[in-house]
Amino acid sequence: PLIRQYMMKIAMDFIDSLDLEIKVIDVKLTGSIANYNWSKFSDVDLHIVVDMSEYGEDEELVRGYFDGKRIAWNQNHNIKLAGYDVELYIEGVDDVHIATGMYSVLNDDWIVKPKREQHEIEEDLVKQKAAYLMDLVDAAELMLSREDYRAAHAMAEKLKEKIRNMRKCGLEQGGAYSPENLAFKVLRRNGYLASLSDVKNRAYDGMRTYKSGGGIVVRV
Repeated sequence: PLIRQYMMKIAMDFIDSLDLEIKVIDVKLTGSIANYNWSKFSDVDLHIVVDMSEYGEDEELVRGYFDGKRIAWNQNHNIKLAGYDVELYIEGVDDVHIATGMYSVLNDDWIVKPKREQHEIEEDLVKQKAAYLMDLVDAAELMLSREDYRAAHAMAEKLKEKIRNMRKCGLEQGGAYSPENLAFKVLRRNGYLASLSDVKNRAYDGMRTYKSGGGIVVRV
């Protein structure tokens, strides 16, 4: 009950920080922390559920606004509950959310109650998929180091989408213990996902930077 109070307070503090009046449909706890596959690397993933259609006809623009706000919030705050980092997300009421453990913090009830099960993990396949993707991240970093900004940016963007689709497919077909989802977690824990985002951002900056003959850097 005490942790639930903290989670609700954090979610409401975030909502209060927005420049909109938000109708909260639910606040959900999900991810490995809400399941039996939690570990010391788990985050407290709090999903604030809203109806995107209430805030404008252009859903992509609305999602972009919420994403920007929650990314800024997560970067500016370092909140921990019982030693686990808190990460906020905004979820649309119609979004498909696949999880084997999901708890409604708002309603104090399980949406999907986790079950303790035995799973056979395909370790070799997980290692193979993770190594392949890590090699691609390394290749993108090499392009960036050579100042081939357009190629690095394009590759980073394509690779992020590839990883996202791989994990989604794995969750849909094999759940949390699928090789695709576990490979994703290997990349995250080893810092490769953060490195990939860094490559994309730095490559974009490089594409938009002009160096004059006098060495003055002008951003356009």
